[in-house]
Amino acid sequence: MTTKIKCPTCGAVLILGGSNTIDQEALCVRLKGTKYLDYARISSPGLQWCPDLSDAAPMGVSLLPPGYRTEVEAEIARVENSA
Repeated sequence: MTTKIKCPTCGAVLILGGSNTIDQEALCVRLKGTKYLDYARISSPGLQWCPDLSDAAPMGVSLLPPGYRTEVEAEIARVENSA
């Protein structure tokens, strides 16, 4: 089964299914500049960390790991405030 999730903020699309995952992380405006898109700073970067994309996911599809929303939002705010 393939699940296609489109971010309402930037239009990035995450397609999950089978052995293929398509991640348009370059389009993500919320995570740009954060460690959540930096392969050198986090073991599993990508759109699954985006709070907006996570909110747009259909029921039963979990993207943002439980308990990490506050941490991700704080990192986004830190990057936005330093710009």
